This record gives sequence, C-alpha cells and structure tokens, in this order.
Amino acid sequence: GVKLIVVDHRANDLAESALITLNPRRETYYQALLGILRAARDQGLWDEEEVKGAEGYPGFLKLLDSVEIDDLAERTGVEGALFEAAAKTIFKSRPLAVMFGDVFLEGDEAEINARLAAALGFLTGSLHDPRGGIFPLYKRPNFQGALDAGAAPDLAPGHKPLEEPGLSLEAMTGKRALKGLLVMESDLLSDVMGRGQVREGLTGLEFLAVMDTRMTETAKMADVVLPTATFYEMDGSFTSAQRRIQKTARVLPPPAEAQSAMSGLVMLMEAFGLGNLPGDAAGAMAQLTTEAEFYREAEGPREVPGPKWEYSRQRFVFPEGH
Repeated sequence: GVKLIVVDHRANDLAESALITLNPRRETYYQALLGILRAARDQGLWDEEEVKGAEGYPGFLKLLDSVEIDDLAERTGVEGALFEAAAKTIFKSRPLAVMFGDVFLEGDEAEINARLAAALGFLTGSLHDPRGGIFPLYKRPNFQGALDAGAAPDLAPGHKPLEEPGLSLEAMTGKRALKGLLVMESDLLSDVMGRGQVREGLTGLEFLAVMDTRMTETAKMADVVLPTATFYEMDGSFTSAQRRIQKTARVLPPPAEAQSAMSGLVMLMEAFGLGNLPGDAAGAMAQLTTEAEFYREAEGPREVPGPKWEYSRQRFVFPEGH
C-alpha cells in the first residue's frame, strides 16, 4: 500500500494515518528537508551516475556536507533517527508524490523549500514518473491558473520572465512604496505572514480599493469596496496544480451591482485609457492561449500539457545554498 510521511509543525488528523511523522518547528521546514536529504546521502540511497550531470549538483553536495544530522535535529526539534527512517522509506517506496501547502511556501525560505522538495522528487526519479511528482496544494482554488496568466511580479503569461520585474507584496507594503493599491479577492491580513508589516503598509496608502465577494479584514480598511460575483455567477475556469482545467458556466446573475472581477478590472483599465482587453471569459482564454502555449489545446476539462517542473536530467538545477 501507500506509505505516508507527514511533515508538519502542527498536530493533524492526517498524521494518524502516517507511517512516519516529523514535527519540525514552524520556520524550520528547510532544515527538516535538509535532514532527510543528508540522511539519504549518508545511506547512499540515490544513484550518483543518474544525477551527477545535473546543473548545480556539486554545489548541492557541498550544501549537504555543510550540515550535520545532530545539528539539524537540534534546530528542528526532530529526532535524527526520524530523518534516517523517512529517507529510507522515501527512496525505497518510489515513485514519490510530494504535496505541500501554503505554510511551506511562506516567509524567506519559500523558494529554497520548493527547490529542495523538487530535488527530493528528482533524486527519487519521481519527476519523470506519471505516478509521482510535485503537487503544491494552494489555498486559493485558481492559484495555478493565475500564475499561468502572469499574476506574479517577475513573470509574464506563460511563465515568461519579465525584463523589468514588478514589486513583490513585501515591497509593495513596505516603506510606503505605493500611494494606491487594488487588492483583488485576497484577504492580505489573513492570508499572509508578517501581518503587522502588511497592516502598516496598507495604513500608509493614500487610497486602497478592494474587489471581493466578502467583507474581509482587508476590505474593512479600504476606501472603496467593489463587490464581485461568485464562481457560480460568472463564466470562467479553474486550473489545478496538475493544470487540469475545469470550465464553469454562470448559473445565476450576480446580485445588485456585483460583477465578475474580470469585468470590473476591464472597466478600470478602460478608464485609464488601456483598451483592447477581453470582455468575457472566452476572450480571456483566447488571449491566454496566444501567450501560454500549453493552453492552446484547452478546449474542455482536460490536463493541459505544459511545464510543471524542470523534468529533464539535463535541465534540472539543484539548489546550492540559501
């Protein structure tokens, strides 16, 4: 059967079904992953010949050599023997599916956490196996679709890098970087770590507008709140972490003056003199398919072929430090 390993700083019901449970301190997931990887290397659990050609592998080995199991156990609060047991179980029970949630991607260690998880998948050969892989479990249902559409400070649609990246949330809410901010369907004061900094940044704005279906804590601070339609009051689609697209159709009209977030955004952009924007979900998908090649075959509920992680042994890049 499936062998479940849970790594979580919290006690949860899932751990009751786990073969092995690691409870690291909240901000030590990075060290916990290093503990598993270091234990795996000490036990010779991966094939050096298979992975040594990947970019960054020598630096990755230096990273592992720079830490000791006993030190990692002290930092994380996890017994060293659990790192060794988890490593042996993972590498002896392939393929591996690595699933992680929002807490894993919070704070300064978000990137290294994700890259170490990808390295674990790569070393077990699971990135090349359709039964395994890396699966971020986002809190928001269409987070992957938003990233694919370019809702990231350093990415254009289709995950193409921007020559001039925008500002991260930390930059936008720090040191009065902005005069005005539009927040779309996100409660920054509840969803983001460092809420004190976020609240201070929002308080320092000259103008805050929120588009949402709920009166969130962030919306309560806004100068203007624009009500948006819920998913069953508009046409659209959701993209899962596997890039499986689920299209939705409007069941009811939005109440009162509410409208879809996209319609509201189009009206605002037109007010700024920025035209030629899609006016409905079909138009938005048509535009996305021109920007993101892996959406061009999205004609129904299906998994869209596209880059999830760096699968190729020649292209995979190991993390070399933090």
